[in-house]
Amino acid sequence: MINSDFKEEFNVWGRTFTLDVSLSCHTGQDVLDSQVNVYNNIKNKINELYEVCKTKILEYVNDEEQKELFPDNQIPDNIFKYIIPKAIIVTRHTDVDYFGFLFYFRYDRENDICVSFKNYEFFDIGPEYIIL
Repeated sequence: MINSDFKEEFNVWGRTFTLDVSLSCHTGQDVLDSQVNVYNNIKNKINELYEVCKTKILEYVNDEEQKELFPDNQIPDNIFKYIIPKAIIVTRHTDVDYFGFLFYFRYDRENDICVSFKNYEFFDIGPEYIIL
């Protein structure tokens, strides 16, 4: 049986991170084979998926509402020093492959950031609760 929550090391944007991985399920439920398959596919496409995340995060923080979080409404040049990979969540959906990447966001720690994917295509970006 596969644990639903574990840690795994990944190289993201040229840096090594130990990320939390969650294959979502309730107490007493087993991880679905489909969740394991989705996670294995994520690992095979990890660099490509994180590049999409990077692009979408840059678009997200350039939104006027998000810019207000930064000192003087200026996004730091080294923004990815303040937005750091935190976790990978694979949901329990069986009709689609739905998952998200969570990121610590120093300027909005109450919400952090989630970039979600449906069937390996970008789906949504927002506060991390969009996937939880």
